[in-house]
Amino acid sequence: MDFRSSRAAATPHALAPKCADKGDDVDESSATTYNALHKERHLVERMCEYFNHIHRVATRYDKTALTFLSFVQVAASYVWLKNGDRTNSPREIL
Repeated sequence: MDFRSSRAAATPHALAPKCADKGDDVDESSATTYNALHKERHLVERMCEYFNHIHRVATRYDKTALTFLSFVQVAASYVWLKNGDRTNSPREIL
């Protein structure tokens, strides 16, 4: 797969809900899809916000990708353990 096709496949999709025109009904499946995508996007944005508060991750002090990924995993574990008393599911922490 070349760069252009992989970039086209990775383009973000808009999360704007479809509003019904006058006299039209809103499709329930599109509203459900919007809510599911919004929930997933919210989880990712909250986790990125947590990482921005961890100075070592935000400034990328680590020289290699492996050590950076390792510290990101340590930071994610810290966030999970810190908030783990509220829920047992890692998806519900954020």
